[in-house]
Amino acid sequence: MKNLILLIGFTYFDKYFFNPSEDVVRALDRTNIRGYRITAIILPVSFKRALNKLCKAIEDLKPRIALGIGLAPKINKPVIELVAVNVAHAEYGDVDGYKPFCEFLEPKAPFTVSTNLPYRKCLEKCKRRGLKLDVGVSIGTYLCNAVAYTLISKIKSYGGTAGFIHIPPHTDLAMRLRLPNYIPLHEIIETVRCILEITIEEIEDLNK
Repeated sequence: MKNLILLIGFTYFDKYFFNPSEDVVRALDRTNIRGYRITAIILPVSFKRALNKLCKAIEDLKPRIALGIGLAPKINKPVIELVAVNVAHAEYGDVDGYKPFCEFLEPKAPFTVSTNLPYRKCLEKCKRRGLKLDVGVSIGTYLCNAVAYTLISKIKSYGGTAGFIHIPPHTDLAMRLRLPNYIPLHEIIETVRCILEITIEEIEDLNK
């Protein structure tokens, strides 16, 4: 493993031509947090292409920490997803028209995987900094879940730390689409930085 953080965002989908997750990871790409270098990748909203690109990035980079970030248009604060499930199911197709129906992501793998982000400490310390953050178990069965399941499984398999968060629309997207719920982009970025800082602190404490 390298002292490297892999951040994962997504491109446009449906009417959301400006995906805040892409803006967040681009803003943090090639920056450093406590000696850890951040590398960002942007995934298409395509089950097959996204998972292939993600698996290659993990294999090539072997990051110590990995964090996926996806847009949840109806929430009003970032949410750390506690679990992901081994099912891909969609009521509507991805950008390639692919629409999985109750398919296993990994047929012989566990049905659920759990994040090993220090989510309780993240909640406490983000709150102290005036940043909104919550935890949830409603990741769904669409692409965010597929990426989270794959990401957490692969990173934890070699002793790394991984998780997935959903973020609300940022101000620009909300104004364009007249959405009632949003958070300024800079605040979302600070929340992601806070999560990463706390995760690094936890790793360093465990290695003492």
